[in-house]
Amino acid sequence: MNVITGGTGLIGAHLTLELLKHGEDVRLLIRQERRKEEIRRVFRFYGPEAVQLFHRIQWAMGDVNDIGSLEEAFEGSTNVYHLAGIVSLRNDRYVQMKKVNVEGTANVVNICLQKKLYLCHVSSSAVFGYHPEGIMIHEELYWKGDHHFNCYATTKHDGEMEVWRGIEEGLNAVIVNPCAVLGPGDWDRSSGLAIRRAARAPKYYPPGTKNFVDVRDIAVIMRRLTEKKISGERFLLASDSVTIREMLIHFADAFGHTPPRLAIGRFGLRSIAFIERLFCFLTGKERQLTAPVIASLLSHTRISNEKIKKQLNFSFIPVKESIHFAAQLYRKESGV
Repeated sequence: MNVITGGTGLIGAHLTLELLKHGEDVRLLIRQERRKEEIRRVFRFYGPEAVQLFHRIQWAMGDVNDIGSLEEAFEGSTNVYHLAGIVSLRNDRYVQMKKVNVEGTANVVNICLQKKLYLCHVSSSAVFGYHPEGIMIHEELYWKGDHHFNCYATTKHDGEMEVWRGIEEGLNAVIVNPCAVLGPGDWDRSSGLAIRRAARAPKYYPPGTKNFVDVRDIAVIMRRLTEKKISGERFLLASDSVTIREMLIHFADAFGHTPPRLAIGRFGLRSIAFIERLFCFLTGKERQLTAPVIASLLSHTRISNEKIKKQLNFSFIPVKESIHFAAQLYRKESGV
């Protein structure tokens, strides 16, 4: 039995489908009954056979901060995939993120130790913190802090430290560190929101370079690492490093519109961020263009995927193919 926390998110839904396709039993820990429909929606993208697999999912109501519900959900399992976490760019959500991303992870680790379960933990490439441009990010680099105080990166780093603490205490666990994820899911969240925005034919592009990975690749890699019971290691997951302009050109091609031709730099982004800050103050909406985001849009980061490629003899889906796949599904569902 495989238990997944955070199974209703983009990665979790695809991991659930991947495991079911390979005949595995899956139990999802969910906090609300209505979240089941989010899984069903993702399964529909992959046809009638995937929808049939949805009915094989076992469900457990609970929360990573409710130890009793965790113990009950993990009962009779062999493997735990820990994906539950809060992703936010708002520093005022730090306490909430710490509660889930750090304390929740500590609870999962402790129960896996107690029950002698194998743990596959989803961290983030953000845990490597700030490194000067030109340095290839690889698994042997460590957290150097973040001069923008990115609460998400900080809490994901501290959560990963709980997994390393568990490994020191005898836990069999592996950590994966995905970069920006591409794939079809909720078009109002995560990469789904980025796809919906790209469909609007943006005219401007920031100069940065980003790293992307297809959500289907993440699911396959997690399954295979768990099958092999790889332990005491972490693996960066990234397909290609592409400029944001190149990414938007791929989206323009997929949606059949004109690619952006006008660059926007630091001053332009900060000006837009100032206007957005006023708007969000008046409306109560969550800011998107925060200092960490601006830094990301301007930076040129490159991530090495050599370790996971050698470990599993793995070939990643190219970014262009990932974009066209997700865009096709968005167009089909939205009628764009």
